[in-house]
Amino acid sequence: SGRCSLSLATLSLCAAPDDDVADLPAVSGLFSDFGPGADDEADAGGGDGGIAAEAEEDEPLPPQWHCLEFWRATPELLALPKEERMHRVTEQLLISSDGPFAPGSFSEKAPLTFCESVAVQCFFIVLMGGPVSLIILMMYALVTCNWGLLLALLVTTLVLALHPMPKTKLETSTFTLAIYKYFTYRWVWTDDLAEGRMNGAEAWCAAAVPHGVLPVANWLAGITSNAFLGGKMVCGVASVVLYTPFLRYLFLFGDATSVSASVIKHETAQGNCFGIVADGIAGIFTGRSEVALKSRKGLAKLALQAGFPLIPIFCI
Repeated sequence: SGRCSLSLATLSLCAAPDDDVADLPAVSGLFSDFGPGADDEADAGGGDGGIAAEAEEDEPLPPQWHCLEFWRATPELLALPKEERMHRVTEQLLISSDGPFAPGSFSEKAPLTFCESVAVQCFFIVLMGGPVSLIILMMYALVTCNWGLLLALLVTTLVLALHPMPKTKLETSTFTLAIYKYFTYRWVWTDDLAEGRMNGAEAWCAAAVPHGVLPVANWLAGITSNAFLGGKMVCGVASVVLYTPFLRYLFLFGDATSVSASVIKHETAQGNCFGIVADGIAGIFTGRSEVALKSRKGLAKLALQAGFPLIPIFCI
């Protein structure tokens, strides 16, 4: 709940309190973020939303820093053909700096109407509350021996879990814009990551951390990749999520598939980019500044074997 943050690739730090980020070294990469909102200042640390970075003593800071503020996108921009949209994005949404962005650069919260806020909150309440409600109702039916209700709930669950997912254009909808604004969503990256990566010239794998209870930031990274970048991004998720009632509707906004080495190899060999939450379920139980990666080397090994680049993503 609340308005959170995320990141994609060669990175620095964004929309986090300076106290939290001052001890972290600057890393080259792309970084996408939800700026903290008024209702989660406590969770986000209540910082000023600036980008702070501190390099190692003998490691210079990257010379170029960039930010794409997706919450500034308009319905008119999303209505354009993708090729034209990609060109317009750099003109309308891109901010660049020679050196780290000053503290407070991203403290501005996106303007959000009451209706937009309610719509986004209701969407996530249904996604997260739907499966829980089904489980509670089934337990009630068992305790009360209401077999008719239990049968109806089982049939409803099967239908919701197995019905074909319709093809939609939600990634370019006004509702998606409301989600961007709700999270004041942006990417920040350094140097020339965009060249050959974000234009679809080659396949790459986005390795995001941490997982969190619901990795909304990673999900939005897939949506924005398909809406504003060249090529195609496929999101990798646990197989059970693809069949979880209500929660599976996250993938009305873009392609998703189960995570396995063979699937990642197949998608990248086809020229598609692939997104994965690299620390898995273990990432739910780590602290804010910790990720569960020390013993997880399979993705790096796979990238070396298959020959695709990894772009690290950190979510704040």
